[in-house]
Amino acid sequence: MLFGRAFEQAVAAYFQRKDAAAVRCREWAACRDSGLHYSERDSWDRMLRSGVQLLDRFAQDDRIRIRQPRCDSQIKFTKPLTGQNDFVAYVDAIGELDGTRCLLEWKTTASRYPEERRIAGPGSATDLLFLGHRYRRRGASGVRP
Repeated sequence: MLFGRAFEQAVAAYFQRKDAAAVRCREWAACRDSGLHYSERDSWDRMLRSGVQLLDRFAQDDRIRIRQPRCDSQIKFTKPLTGQNDFVAYVDAIGELDGTRCLLEWKTTASRYPEERRIAGPGSATDLLFLGHRYRRRGASGVRP
């Protein structure tokens, strides 16, 4: 989860035209001494390199557009439940994937996704999967078209 959170921060920086690699390195550096345990093939350094490679590939593929990254990223949705509880969810972004307007979620994993859904190339330590969900504006959903 820490790897994914550091990546999310870097992607947000990318869309705000900031130095995404520097943000990624800073966010991942904060995890260095947190007592993480790595698989046999991974290390803090290897995951740092993988994150930078993933960002490079993300930028090269240039498949996603977010018009207003400050307000269309990390969007909080709440729905009241029974009692005084709320259901809370965050959507990574609202934008376009390959020209189609959708809700965007990015997930990082050491597992492999089918090639047509994969962003990072074969042999990379981490894959990136984009989940683009088409949406329609429905009443008080809070989703802007």
